[in-house]
Amino acid sequence: MKSGVLRCWLGIGMFLLLMCTNSFPVFANQKIIEADGYYTVGDGLDENFSIAKERAKYKAMQNASEQACVFVESISMAQAGKLSQDEIRTISANVLQLNENPKYSTETAAAGTVIRIHCHVTVVVDDSNVLAILKQDKKELDEAVEHNKELEKEIARINRENEELKVKFATARSDEEKQKLREQSKENDKDFQAALYYEIGNQMMSQKDRNTNNYNYNGAIENYLKSLSINPNQYSVWNRLGGVYFVIGNCEKAVECYTKAISINPKEFKAWIILGISYKRLGKYDKAIDCYNKAISKNSRDSTAWHNMGSSYKAMGNYKKAIECYNRVLEIDPKSNYVWSQLARVYSKLGNRRKAISCYIKETKQNPFINGKPYKTGGKDVWFELGNEYSNVGEQQKSIECYTKAIETDPNFAAAYNNRGSCYENIRDYKNAKADYNKAYELNPNNQIIAQNKKRSQKW
Repeated sequence: MKSGVLRCWLGIGMFLLLMCTNSFPVFANQKIIEADGYYTVGDGLDENFSIAKERAKYKAMQNASEQACVFVESISMAQAGKLSQDEIRTISANVLQLNENPKYSTETAAAGTVIRIHCHVTVVVDDSNVLAILKQDKKELDEAVEHNKELEKEIARINRENEELKVKFATARSDEEKQKLREQSKENDKDFQAALYYEIGNQMMSQKDRNTNNYNYNGAIENYLKSLSINPNQYSVWNRLGGVYFVIGNCEKAVECYTKAISINPKEFKAWIILGISYKRLGKYDKAIDCYNKAISKNSRDSTAWHNMGSSYKAMGNYKKAIECYNRVLEIDPKSNYVWSQLARVYSKLGNRRKAISCYIKETKQNPFINGKPYKTGGKDVWFELGNEYSNVGEQQKSIECYTKAIETDPNFAAAYNNRGSCYENIRDYKNAKADYNKAYELNPNNQIIAQNKKRSQKW
């Protein structure tokens, strides 16, 4: 496989910023699909028969994916509106699960020298996996579409090369030429196998187990490593493997993988960003900032790099630099989500309460994951922190309104009940204060401050 092929960034978007989305209704629907694929082997190239069976299986799965598009489109129309054909194809390719082992049969022709392999597959499409992809941020789906195109393009290249080798072998005259073509055919088999392991790994990252509701991270890692054992010079596989390690919290391994990916393709700025985030998770802020600067040197208008660099500076206590980075994000993308709230937290650290309040208000007005009713999950902390700032400047009624919105977002938010109770107490509304303190204690009886407030309120 060509080094640097499959240059995609599927999955990284979900790690760069915490994105929140609307929830979809829960379904329990499965679609069973049967499909067939064929592959001809035995024309003198000494092809690996097990790989030949995988080629037949791949064609069967392609045909199953085409059938699944109708089912996927029907779900998407009901939940997310009309999707493009590329989006539907991408989702379909990533949600197919074998319902049983493939069934193979063979037909022999040409005096026993040519074998036609038939593969029959029965697959299931689980709507929960479709919905999980539809819940992703649009940017993530766009990246998945690009990835799917790249993967299809690479496998098509491998298959086209395979057919060309067969044609060349049929007309080859010398034993030396034939031997050379056989060696090329073996390399083509390896390329195909590596691409398949990569595809299987990606599918495992797109399919949730209905019983555990978890992705098969270990299976994905296993298949990515198998792909890399065949060809270690695959930028995208190292990149994707790093993403899996990042998700499961193994940032040391993630750093190793992203470092390897960058060594293969140092011009790809996005890998520098996620490497920086991995370092940040490890508390290595200086190294993280170095990575973000590398990414910015390759694309100075990438808001994600600036955003994460601002977060690293904030964690280091360099608030001036953090403000510069967040302002740069807003210059590039004025509607960028969660930047205003990050700025608010910096101004709060600096003691500038009014500036912090102004920034939080801008976040609540423009962020689609916060404004509107019902209040979205992404607004929980923003409403809570805005309530804290109003309380710090003595505006108790506005503070109560913010805590109420935080509670509407998360009815089990004990700290919001406690803080709202404090505001009620400050305005001498002891009945509501006592009710909130009791609710906070019910939700979190082990918190010392909540317990003290609850005990004190019982004397009223």
